[in-house]
Amino acid sequence: MRCDSVRKNLSQEGKIIEVTRVDEIGGKPNKRGVIAKKLHKNEDVQIMNLDLSPGDEVPRHSVPVNVFFYVVSGRGTIIIGKVCKKLI
Repeated sequence: MRCDSVRKNLSQEGKIIEVTRVDEIGGKPNKRGVIAKKLHKNEDVQIMNLDLSPGDEVPRHSVPVNVFFYVVSGRGTIIIGKVCKKLI
């Protein structure tokens, strides 16, 4: 099936395919001083890209949502509650 056919079928079903290129989105420092790019947001989910440099830290904090981490490169430590995970 060609992309044109898929796009037509999805638009008839009221669904949308959205492609996001991280390198085309401008980032800005968030309230914790980390460069953040908003990739997607709706009433159910918000997806952010955080670009940390060596030595950067995000201070401990809490947020009223579930959190998902996808590490592309590098290493560090993630602490959630009493759970500490080293990423090597």
